[in-house]
Amino acid sequence: MQTHNHVKFNGPLLDNLLAQGYYRMRQEIFTTDFIFDKDNIYHVYWLRFKLADFRFSTAAKKLLKANQHFSVSFTPFQLTGELTALYQLYFSQVNFDAPPTIQDFLFGENNKNTKRKNLFESIKIELRDNDHLIAAGFFDKGFSTLAGIMNFYDPAYKKHSPGKLLMLLKMQYAIQNNMSYYYPGYIAYGYPKFDYKLFPNASFAEVYDSGKRLWYPYNNTLLQLLSARKAP
Repeated sequence: MQTHNHVKFNGPLLDNLLAQGYYRMRQEIFTTDFIFDKDNIYHVYWLRFKLADFRFSTAAKKLLKANQHFSVSFTPFQLTGELTALYQLYFSQVNFDAPPTIQDFLFGENNKNTKRKNLFESIKIELRDNDHLIAAGFFDKGFSTLAGIMNFYDPAYKKHSPGKLLMLLKMQYAIQNNMSYYYPGYIAYGYPKFDYKLFPNASFAEVYDSGKRLWYPYNNTLLQLLSARKAP
């Protein structure tokens, strides 16, 4: 794992770092080729969607249409008591490891000063059922790119697939603002936990080959070949 910190990560700098396989972790930029889970090692590949001529998949269109009665807003980064309460409700029912607070997720356990220390140009997305906040998240803006950072939601609305819905809405925002790429994080070969990130439309996805420092159109056969090349 490599990290860089103490620089303001926005504009063309964030664009360039994302294009080189780096990503946000709290208030740092890092990269990695592996993750560990239950004594197993998995090869990971950074993922992005090329937004020029992008089209949502049929399933993604259906999800957007089915939930168009919810209201959506995008505002500059700010933490509120309402967001904190929603995250605590979400955290109380997740079945995977997650930081206990939004502050821990975005700033780390030793950095609670969200007004001074956010090194990214972050945008907040909120999804409401009338006045009730049902889902929210954050993403970071570069000059021509967006990076999805976190999503959380009211578990009572799980049947609406709010995590996927927030990802699609972030991508819509990126397209409407003439962004070139949307970065949702990484996927892992042989580890389907992250495959939901391909939901918008895998046909427009690209994966990063850190060995050659090149992006290639996504397909699972490619991941198999790249993973075989990385194997000891």
